[in-house]
Amino acid sequence: MFIILFNSVQTDGKGDFSHLIDIYSALRSDPKLNQIKIIPVIHTSLYPVENFECQLRKLNLDEYFITNEALEEHQPICSNVQLQIYLSQAIQFFLISYRSFAHDDLKQYFNPAAITKYIGEHEAGDQYESSIFKISRSMGLSKGKYGIKLSNQKKTLEECLVDENDSIFLNTLLENTNSADIDSFKKNYLFATAYFSEILVFLKFLLFISNNENLNNNDVVIFFSGNFKSLKKSLDDNFINKNTRLSKLSYFSNSNIKTIELITKDSKNRKIYPINNSGSKTLKIFANFFLSDEFYNHIYQWAFIAGVSGDNTLEKAISNKVLPYYCSTNFDFKKPTIKALQAISKQVISNDNSLANEFNCYFDVENFQCYNYYLCNTCDSYFDTFKKINLKGLIDNWNKIADYIIEHYNFYDKLPEIFYEGLDPQLINQINSTERKLNSMENDNSTFDISEYTYSQISNWFPQGTMNLQDTTTEPSKINSISNKLK
Repeated sequence: MFIILFNSVQTDGKGDFSHLIDIYSALRSDPKLNQIKIIPVIHTSLYPVENFECQLRKLNLDEYFITNEALEEHQPICSNVQLQIYLSQAIQFFLISYRSFAHDDLKQYFNPAAITKYIGEHEAGDQYESSIFKISRSMGLSKGKYGIKLSNQKKTLEECLVDENDSIFLNTLLENTNSADIDSFKKNYLFATAYFSEILVFLKFLLFISNNENLNNNDVVIFFSGNFKSLKKSLDDNFINKNTRLSKLSYFSNSNIKTIELITKDSKNRKIYPINNSGSKTLKIFANFFLSDEFYNHIYQWAFIAGVSGDNTLEKAISNKVLPYYCSTNFDFKKPTIKALQAISKQVISNDNSLANEFNCYFDVENFQCYNYYLCNTCDSYFDTFKKINLKGLIDNWNKIADYIIEHYNFYDKLPEIFYEGLDPQLINQINSTERKLNSMENDNSTFDISEYTYSQISNWFPQGTMNLQDTTTEPSKINSISNKLK
C-alpha cells in the first residue's frame, strides 16, 4: 500500500523541503502506518538535486523520486515506469507546503479511487484547484488553520552528535569571545539566532536588540544563517562605503553599537565595522558556518531572542521557547501569524495588563511593518516604541506562552486527523486491524512461528493490493519476504 507526498521547492529557500521532511518523519514514526510505503516526489526549480539527496539518504526512505526543472528535458520523471505504478496503486496523495503542482503529466497515472489532499505552508489559503486536491488543510496559528510543527524535545550539548562543522563553530566562538567553555560564554554574552533573507530587516533587528533600554549591557553574539554574500555586501555598503539610504540616516550613528564584528570559520579574516565611538556594545556576527540540523536546533536553547523570517525558524524558536522576532519574507502573506501571536499572548497573560500591553505592542502588525521596512524620519516613533518596549519582561514570560502554543497549536497533533480524513472506512479498519495483529504478536509471550501460516493466510492481515498473492504456498522465500514486512 502506497501514499505519495508531492513537494515543490521554490526559489525563496528550502523551507518547503523542510516541511516535507518533517511531515514524512512524523508519518513514518506512526506504528499504525508501518505497513504503508511512503514515497516523496520532489521537484526543485533552482537548487541542484544533490543538495537534497544527502538529507533524504539520512532518513532511510523506502524510496523517493527527485527532479530538477532544468534537467526535465533529459530525465523526464513522467516516464519513470516504477513511479507510474506507485501512482496507479496509491491510496492517497499529499501536496506538501507550496500550492503549485509541478507535474501535470503525472495526473494521468493517479489511482482514480485515491483521495488527494493539500497540506499548505503557514497561513496558506484554504482553497486549491478542486480537480486535483479534494481536501485542503493548511498549517498556521490563525483561526481555521491546523497549527504549526512543534517539538518539546530538547537535547543537551553532550547528547548532540557534534560533527566537524559544529566543532569548528564551537571552537571559533570560544576563541573569539575569550571563553573557556559554553557556560562561561553564556554568563558574559547575550546570544541570538537570526535567519533573514532581507538584510535590511536583519540590520533593524540588530538595532532593536542593541538599543532596547530594558536589556543588560552585555555584548551580543548573533549566529546568522542567511546568505553570507548578501550580508557582507550590505555591511560594507552601509558602514564602509556608506552609499545606502540607511547609512544617510542617523539610526546606527546614534545607536548603542560601538562596533560590529563579522566572524567566519577563517577567524583571521575577521572584519570590524566601526559604528559609534560613544556606543557601549560590541556585536559579534558569526556567519557562513554550516551546522548539522541537530546542533543548529540545540543552539536555539542558548538564545534570548530568535530573529526569524521563515516557517521553520519560527517553529524552532517556539519549540525551544525562545521569543521570536518574526518578520517573514512574505510579510503580507504571514500577517495572520503575527496577529495570532498577539491574540494568544493577550489570552495567556490576561492577569497582567501591563505585560499584556507590552506583548500587544510587540506583536502589532503595523509596528513591525513600519519599523522593519520603512526608512524615513516619520518612522522615528516606531524606533522609539521598540527602544522602550519591555523586552526583558517579554523574554521572562515567553515560556508560558510557548508552552500554551505547543499544547494547543501543534500541527503534529492534527496530522493523524488529516491523514485519515476522507479515507474509505473499510481501509481505515484494515489499517487498524493490521496494527492490532502486529501489537498482538509483540505482546504474546509464546513463540510466534511464521512458518505455521500459509502465504494466503498472512495476506489477509494486509489491505488488498499490498501483496500480489498467487497461491497458498509456504515457500520459504515468500515467507521470509513477509517476515521482513512484519518487522
